[in-house]
Amino acid sequence: MHHRGKALLMCLMASAGLTLSGPASAGAATDDVHVVREPVRAAAGPACRPTPTRFTYCEKATNTLLVFEKKRLVGRADVVVTQAFELKATSRDFAEDLRAEVTAATGRAVGATLTLSASCTGTCKATEKFPKMTMQVGQKATTTINYHDTTASQNVTRTSYALTARKGPLSAASQWKSPSYRCDQQIGRSAGCVFPTVKPVLTSMSTLPEIAKNIRRIQDSGPHHYGDRTRGNPLTRTTSATIERANRSRACPASRKRPAGMSCDEYPFARSNQGASRVPRKDWGWAWVPAGEQNRQGGLLSSFYSANRVLNHDAYWVQVPR
Repeated sequence: MHHRGKALLMCLMASAGLTLSGPASAGAATDDVHVVREPVRAAAGPACRPTPTRFTYCEKATNTLLVFEKKRLVGRADVVVTQAFELKATSRDFAEDLRAEVTAATGRAVGATLTLSASCTGTCKATEKFPKMTMQVGQKATTTINYHDTTASQNVTRTSYALTARKGPLSAASQWKSPSYRCDQQIGRSAGCVFPTVKPVLTSMSTLPEIAKNIRRIQDSGPHHYGDRTRGNPLTRTTSATIERANRSRACPASRKRPAGMSCDEYPFARSNQGASRVPRKDWGWAWVPAGEQNRQGGLLSSFYSANRVLNHDAYWVQVPR
C-alpha cells in the first residue's frame, strides 16, 4: 500500500477461506479504497467442478472495489474472477485457466486498473501474461497460467496470487493462495501432480466378490471402520517392507494351513499403516478367499496407487458394495 499526495488509502481484503494480505488501516486516512473478495456459490463453468478432485480444482469469487472519500462511499466496482486448475497424473506440466470480468462499476471506481500475478515455490515455476484491466462494465480478461515442476523427488507448493488495484496514486493488492498441490517422480514411470489432501477412492476391490465381502464385514464390525468414508477413518499407504511383513505375519501367518485353491486375505491391507500389526484386534480381520482373487488384488492395488499418485502415508478410502 502506498500513500502519495492527498491522504488517500487503498486496501484489498480477502474472505471465503482465502488468505488476507496487507489490509489497510481504516483510520489512517479520510479517503479509503477497499477490495473485498467474496465467494460465488455457483459452479464456475462446465470445465470446473465445485468439489475438488485429486486432479482438479476451481473457484469463482467476486472482488468488490469500494472507494471512500472523507468516509463517504464515492465509487464501487465488482470483478468476478474464475480460476480452474487441471493437474496431470503423468506430467509435471499443467495449467490453470483464469478469467476476470467487470460486472459493475460506478463513481470514482470507474477507470481504476487491475493486474494479476501468480507464483509458486520450490522447483515449480508459473508463467502468466495477464493483461491490465480497466474498471468498466463488460471489460473481460482471460489468461492461462502454465506451470512446470522440475523436481526429481517431490515438491509441495501452492500458487500465490496478487490482484492489484490502482487508482491514480493509490495501489493495494488482495493476496490469496490455491490449495496445496504436489508434483513427484516417486511412483510409476512418469512424474505427475495431485492435490494430496483430496483422498482418492479405491473401487476396484468390487470386482473381487469374496475379497469385497471380507472388506465389507471388517469395515462394518471394526470400531474405526477403516477405509469406509461414510463413517470411518481412511487407510494410509505404507511403503515399508518391514511393516508390510509384520502385517502379513500377524493376519495370515505361514503356519496357518491353506485349503486347496484358497488364500488368506487380510483387511486392512498389509500395505497400509492400519494393518494387523498396527491396530487393535477388533479393527482387522481375515478370511479364506479364492486364490485367483488374491492373485489379482495386488495388481489392482498397485494400479490404484499409480493412477492416483498415492505415496507413502497418503490417505485413501476403500469402497465396496454394501
